[in-house]
Amino acid sequence: MAEENTRFTLDIQIIPVGIYYTHYWKFDRSLIVNFGPPVPVKEFETAYKKMPQTAILSLRDRIYQSILPLVIQINTLNFYDEFDFIREMYAKRLLEKMDEFMPIDP
Repeated sequence: MAEENTRFTLDIQIIPVGIYYTHYWKFDRSLIVNFGPPVPVKEFETAYKKMPQTAILSLRDRIYQSILPLVIQINTLNFYDEFDFIREMYAKRLLEKMDEFMPIDP
């Protein structure tokens, strides 16, 4: 609505973000935040002017597709425990590997 109210002059960009916690219930655990490329709302201007609801759904779907590569998504419960075990086993190495590429200054 902000873009509509300003005739699509704001150039709003939606930043997809994937958040991963090593443990959801315990304090002081590792957190990984992945940012994806921005999704420009302006790309949906023409579609919005023709069919607003369809354009909003298309924008929602684009955001969803942009978030998928940024998160761990297990689509089946059949092997959930196995996936989770492997994720937990590899988590420390992954964090070390990520630190090699993006060191965090103390």
